[in-house]
Amino acid sequence: DTTSVTISAAAQSSKAAVTVSGGTDLKLGENTAQVVVVAENGSSRAYTITIICGDKEQISIGNVNYTINENFTDDQIPAGFVRSKITYNKRQYEGITNATNSLQLLSLQNEAGASYYIYNQKTQEFYTFVQIPIAEGKYIIPLPLSNEVQEFAKAEIISLNVQEKNFDAWKIDEEFSVVYAMNQDGAEVLYRYD
Repeated sequence: DTTSVTISAAAQSSKAAVTVSGGTDLKLGENTAQVVVVAENGSSRAYTITIICGDKEQISIGNVNYTINENFTDDQIPAGFVRSKITYNKRQYEGITNATNSLQLLSLQNEAGASYYIYNQKTQEFYTFVQIPIAEGKYIIPLPLSNEVQEFAKAEIISLNVQEKNFDAWKIDEEFSVVYAMNQDGAEVLYRYD
């Protein structure tokens, strides 16, 4: 189902031309339409109309509320990811996925700004996203700890901070931890973190 509105505009002068664009295929949240008036002498003036369609989706992570941000630019997309449609709460949103389509990210926004979060469609949960470079063209992305990794099932879980973002790891000793992560090829691997 697509939502649309009809926008009508009339110029004060019969010699002016009016053009309306937008107002169709509206998404949940903020949309824009534009009315352009061209006077007889060729000068023009544009008017932007903001259309709010439904309530913005509220997502709570750690007692902080976010909304889904679909207005990110291509240069804000991390290496190894491409734009894709992601379904959340029975609605499709503009998000990004890695080359293997196994990792979905949505941009979430609050008063402090927008950043990407890993979205697990099966559990409907969001996790901190951080891409850690380890060598030229190579990186890891810490994932939520998996109960399937038996050798660390009884290890203490600690929070690590990299690039001002926190994620969980298994504590091995006072010096080392183990991070469950995805590498640039989409493989889920374990990394020792000093």
